[in-house]
Amino acid sequence: MVPDMPIQPVALATVAQTVVGLAVGTETPEHPVDRRSRPRALIDMVAQLARRHRLDIEIVPRSVDKAVRDGALLPDASATPARPDLQRMARTRHRF
Repeated sequence: MVPDMPIQPVALATVAQTVVGLAVGTETPEHPVDRRSRPRALIDMVAQLARRHRLDIEIVPRSVDKAVRDGALLPDASATPARPDLQRMARTRHRF
């Protein structure tokens, strides 16, 4: 089952660079979202991946809340990309 929702693809290399940067405390990219990418339906991306790898699977959409289906989890034009605050994360790391 695949959630019936839009997502915005990110560059895998940028995500990996961000994770490594956070792990070792070095600089991280400004923002992992590729500003040229556009939101896409997750179910369409899964179907494309299945075709590309010749997977014989049934892709079943799973319903989600209307807000999620309408794009509530996507960044909008007013979102301000920012680097993670490593110092703040280190100070609050083990607090629950």
